[in-house]
Amino acid sequence: MESWGFSLISAIIGGICTLLGGLLVYYRQSGAQTRQAASVLYYDLKSIESYLKTERSSVNIRYFSEWQSIVAECTFLNPDDVEQLYKIYDLVYDYDYHYRLKEERGAVTKDDISQYKELKKVMFCSSDDGLDLEKYNLKYKKLLETLKNHQKK
Repeated sequence: MESWGFSLISAIIGGICTLLGGLLVYYRQSGAQTRQAASVLYYDLKSIESYLKTERSSVNIRYFSEWQSIVAECTFLNPDDVEQLYKIYDLVYDYDYHYRLKEERGAVTKDDISQYKELKKVMFCSSDDGLDLEKYNLKYKKLLETLKNHQKK
């Protein structure tokens, strides 16, 4: 009878250890996915930013088209961050669309595309002289810092 009780306790302990081990692996993998998603978004935003800063670029803007699924993996983002990301990517998508339409008709002047100017305002700081491409808009700066901090955790 005692061996039966011992076997039951051993089985319960083994089950608990297996469950805890599985949870540990799950959370480590989940954390790695979150870090990777934060990294993808961060560097995609930096690429968009670089495009906006290099006025003479003749190619159209490049961005990660699966950004919504990446945002969904960043559970650390607050609603304002998500709203900011949607605003940026909506503007990028619309700009890309209008750029391609104009490109089909000939030369493209970026400043003639309203989404281009709006995107700059969302990412960079306004000053009396116009936009300062060396200073970030506060909301955008906070978003970049949040993404950068979650790449390391």
